[in-house]
Amino acid sequence: MCLKRKITLLLFIFSISIGYSQVSVEDKNAAIKSFNEAVGLVKSKKYKEAIPFYEKAIAKNPEYSKAYYNRGIAYLNTKNYHNAIVDFKKTIEMEPKNTSAYYYVAYSSMKAKDYKSAVEYFSKTLEMDPAYKNVYLNRGISYLKMKDNDKAIPDFSKALEEKPEDVNAYFYKGYAQMLKKDYDNAVVTFTKGLEIDPNSQKLIEKRALANYNNGKYSESIKDYDKVLLKSKDGKHYYKRGVSKFKIKDYTNAITDLDVAIKAKIKLGNANYFKGMCYYYLKNNEEACKSAKAAKANGFKNSDKLIKNVCK
Repeated sequence: MCLKRKITLLLFIFSISIGYSQVSVEDKNAAIKSFNEAVGLVKSKKYKEAIPFYEKAIAKNPEYSKAYYNRGIAYLNTKNYHNAIVDFKKTIEMEPKNTSAYYYVAYSSMKAKDYKSAVEYFSKTLEMDPAYKNVYLNRGISYLKMKDNDKAIPDFSKALEEKPEDVNAYFYKGYAQMLKKDYDNAVVTFTKGLEIDPNSQKLIEKRALANYNNGKYSESIKDYDKVLLKSKDGKHYYKRGVSKFKIKDYTNAITDLDVAIKAKIKLGNANYFKGMCYYYLKNNEEACKSAKAAKANGFKNSDKLIKNVCK
């Protein structure tokens, strides 16, 4: 997902002296030195190497909230989401008004696939700052992962109000609409995204699928033509082949279905449709071969075709 914000921009690239009486001046200075060394490494994207220096800073000054926050960022960048969450929650304990810490608890939870917690903390982020960037998009994705499309779609719509050129928001909104079998609106959403990025492969693929599922086979063929310029995935040949069968372009359907069969995509179905193509082309010998192949690969409704063409 191109969802991630440039999180390194939120790093505190300056040291802050914290005046707690429990920590000696010597320890505070040592903590600041380690903190700054960590920040230097982070600037070079050496997140893993930075973590031990943040640990040294915290060891010298356990009340150094910025060190917890920045270590959380480092953990997030190394995909250690559990430790990132722990550090961001510690930051919240010490800085209850740190909106970014709430956001990153949510974002780390989402990356850890704890979508319920992600929704909770994204919502808290919005309570603190309704204009905080990317929250609606990411909360929408979390709702989507929870299969709560009715809540996901309004969040994606809100994300598009904030950032009308966000192709990802169009993609996820259209996908959520498609999951609700609202194919007409899904196609509209994917088309709007393609107006912004005409070369977006994922948007073209999803629009092709939405048209296919909606029975608009001529439109799905046009999209699969574009998809197949970049991706030779057998599943796309299968769906284009079926689409061609549906519009009675039997000869070209067979060509696509042969590619799908070679790629071992839905062998039962692909052979059945291929057999039906031959049946309508009045080639019973080839239709029989395909019908038997369909049955051998588990297609349950091939018996009628076999009866009609296998003499």
